[in-house]
Amino acid sequence: MDTPTHTVTYLTSKNLDPSISVTDMFSSEGILGNVKRIFKSEGDMSLLGISYSLENLASNPRFRSKPSDLFLKMYAAALETIDKDPKVAILSPSLFASSGVITLTVLSVIPDIMRHYHDIIVAAQKEVLIATNAWEMGQSVELVTSAFTELNKRAGETGRKVVVKILMDAITLKNAIQPRVPHAPDTWTKIGMPKPEEIPNLQVEIVNYHVAPLGTFHSKFMVADRQIGLINSNNINIRSNVEMMCRVEGDIVNSFYDTFLISWGRSLPNPPGLPCISTPAEPHREFYFASTHKGDPDQDQKLPASLVDQLKSNEAHYYRQNSPAKSISVNNRLGVNKDAPETCSDDQSDFTPYYFHLKCDQVPMVLVNRPPYNLPGHGSLHNPQNAAWLAGNFKFYSTLMCRPETRSKGSVYTVACVQCGASC
Repeated sequence: MDTPTHTVTYLTSKNLDPSISVTDMFSSEGILGNVKRIFKSEGDMSLLGISYSLENLASNPRFRSKPSDLFLKMYAAALETIDKDPKVAILSPSLFASSGVITLTVLSVIPDIMRHYHDIIVAAQKEVLIATNAWEMGQSVELVTSAFTELNKRAGETGRKVVVKILMDAITLKNAIQPRVPHAPDTWTKIGMPKPEEIPNLQVEIVNYHVAPLGTFHSKFMVADRQIGLINSNNINIRSNVEMMCRVEGDIVNSFYDTFLISWGRSLPNPPGLPCISTPAEPHREFYFASTHKGDPDQDQKLPASLVDQLKSNEAHYYRQNSPAKSISVNNRLGVNKDAPETCSDDQSDFTPYYFHLKCDQVPMVLVNRPPYNLPGHGSLHNPQNAAWLAGNFKFYSTLMCRPETRSKGSVYTVACVQCGASC
């Protein structure tokens, strides 16, 4: 299975301007089209996908194994939305169907998730792409920016330059004129970023993306060296929520990369461009799954030479965090200086934030997005994200209900169950 070349990523590798690539890939309907969508009836969402043959969909060569019927029904519903309007995918159509593995899941408070962001950033060799809705000063931002400082140090020691691009939604008056507004380097300290002269080995661009008045950019993911993707439920901020992050590897990372470029939508300075734009994630390589090693990472002072080396060196730290006797309390992780009553005395059932997955073959995956919708009304119902989630709920309504007002153990399992249906 080779990586498709009819993609925004491939076109951008030639012209270094994702906005031109998007125009070449998709037709634009303009202002009049937006107005029409406000008043357009999009039909019954429950009927999406019923015209497709699940058997034919399952034979897609980009799926490395046979998907489940639930996956195929959700995929069919999402596929119909992009057949009608390809640009709602925020992804090149040839990258919609994919495969990959999930090697690590973090189910915990936000600092635990951002700690993994930190660890992946410092090990990056060529580029780091970050997409987030909110970026708020605090512990999460400190974990990311301290990682940039360490990455700058490592890059200097090895004579490298690393490209960093950050896309966030922090609406300003300038967004009324254009959706993508660069953060000038002299404003970086206001959002907790080091000054450019403090990180000379990083080539950083920060863009604020908001489609006025209501078009929120709500993505939350990172791609490092086009080899590892992190997708999570939290923003880069601090909230007293239990959130979820999955680390994905394989061909699916090319889909994340393409989505980032489409969302970025601005020309890439040349040099440096994007170092990994012509080197897709390898769909056939061996993926790193955690072993049973639980040694002390502090005993190994060797500088990790790659992302995989970093994952190996982090492994013992994560196992240690999973141990109730050694882990930092949740209040301390959140920076809350208050005592909380003990809720569990059984070590075997206490809170373990890091879930290392057993080695497995790649499974079918589909990246389902929705575009920022800037106008009032219900003209943006038919998009892949809505379609996939609703298809899962329509088929198994009694067992796959996600109630956002509850944070019980059951609701966590429910969300995990729906996400499993969408990714394996």
